[in-house]
Amino acid sequence: MKIPLRIALFLLMAGLAVMYPVPSKAQPLPPNNAPADPQTADLVGRLVNYTQGTPLEEPLEVMLHIAGASGAGQNMLHAAAGLDGRFVVPDVPVQPGWTYTAMVNYQDSTYASAPVTADDVLAGQEVEIRVYESSPDLSKVEVTQMHVLFNFAGDGLEVKQLYLLSNYGLTTVKGEQALADGKKPTYSFPLPEDAGYLYFEPQGTDRFIKQAGGFSDTAPINPGAFSTQAMVSYVLPYKDPQVFTYTNPLPTRSLTLALPASTGVQIEGANIPEPEKKTSPDGSEFLVYLLPAVGANTPVQVELKGIPPGVEDPVPAASSQTTPTAQIPVPVLGLVVGLGILLMGIGIWTWAKQRRFASIPGEEDEMALEENIPAFPSGAGDEDPPELRREPNPPEEELQNRSEQ
Repeated sequence: MKIPLRIALFLLMAGLAVMYPVPSKAQPLPPNNAPADPQTADLVGRLVNYTQGTPLEEPLEVMLHIAGASGAGQNMLHAAAGLDGRFVVPDVPVQPGWTYTAMVNYQDSTYASAPVTADDVLAGQEVEIRVYESSPDLSKVEVTQMHVLFNFAGDGLEVKQLYLLSNYGLTTVKGEQALADGKKPTYSFPLPEDAGYLYFEPQGTDRFIKQAGGFSDTAPINPGAFSTQAMVSYVLPYKDPQVFTYTNPLPTRSLTLALPASTGVQIEGANIPEPEKKTSPDGSEFLVYLLPAVGANTPVQVELKGIPPGVEDPVPAASSQTTPTAQIPVPVLGLVVGLGILLMGIGIWTWAKQRRFASIPGEEDEMALEENIPAFPSGAGDEDPPELRREPNPPEEELQNRSEQ
């Protein structure tokens, strides 16, 4: 199956655990090695409010990011959009192989146009930036893919949970209720009570909020497939057997569990399929379990059975919690990188196996993702749980009409 390039690139970033939000301000750029006098042209575009289906009737600053053939930033230009949403970026340097992406910040969320080429700019092709009104309503949001990866460190069980969220509505979902510190969480996920050593990806931001029994994310969820990604890692005291229970407040379309095959540990539980063995690029082998769809607030419980090499004196089942060590045995060190790389492979494999979104018209129009979503493959459930059944978004024709207004 042909996997859309934008999805493959995204999964690559997820596999490397490098998930950065689109910047809303100009960033320092490397030196420009382009010719001294490049050809220039005006780039024209407009802002469209896709929630209301009308041009955006307020002036906003537009940022044009220019990337070289290698993807490195070349320049950042600015322009002002008029009251009708239209804008012109004058004297844009044009070079073969360069790409141009227009961005705008609207209601504290960043939106970007589809990238255009140098030839598109020279031809006067109009770029469009779609913006959306905001709402706290999560009814059109799901966890399209969730990957849970287990590994072992000393007497602790390392857990990495990667969430890939999609928003099938026509509003950007963001929190409205402020906490004591002023932050407004968009959604919250639970974590085991004895989870320790929490850290999040992307790092270096105040996006995530640690709370008793879980965490919250303040990032907005823009409309589209895989529009928001987050990863949380933590350590649990390990005991044999280890019971792992998770309840997701959002419906989950695909849930994948994985662990290194070399540990000798098996995952068992009700409706748990036989694992498939996958090999990461570094040669490490993993057991991968692909579970069927899970409805919102439906608990999933599995048992990890076995004592992996390097894990000494696992915590007895009746024992009180001990503080997990942060040291990683030398034989396991090589698997840490493998786990990160495996995120890419599992994502692509899951995408191909489910064949989700394969029949959706117009890959570049992610707002049509709700239509004609294929059923789950044989063995993954006869039909989606009620929580996963969505009313379709406006058809592609209506969205096209909005674009042409």
